Amino acid sequence: MSETQQGQRVVLLTGAARGIGEAMARLFAGRGCIVVALDMLESGCVVCDEISSADGVCQFYQCDVTDEAQARQKARYSHSHAHWPGKWRRITSASIPSAPARSIRPCCART
Repeated sequence: MSETQQGQRVVLLTGAARGIGEAMARLFAGRGCIVVALDMLESGCVVCDEISSADGVCQFYQCDVTDEAQARQKARYSHSHAHWPGKWRRITSASIPSAPARSIRPCCART
């Protein structure tokens, strides 16, 4: 792990496959953050591949962010296996109007 990665911020972002979430993933990566992207759409993988191709750091995990247990599991997995000790931040950009607010909160070990 590089010394640079130790001090980087890690952004856990839901809804990163398109729209505002995609724009936020690109913006944060462009500003030097490590992006951990959660989305139920497979196109989130393409977004992360494009970010990585542009020398950014992005890891995609496909999951249904309306399923709190599933989102929590992916967030914990990314935190425990990524080995990114930077400061973690959580941002929810998934637009799910029919889901109760409590079900779209991803959780991670550090916020």
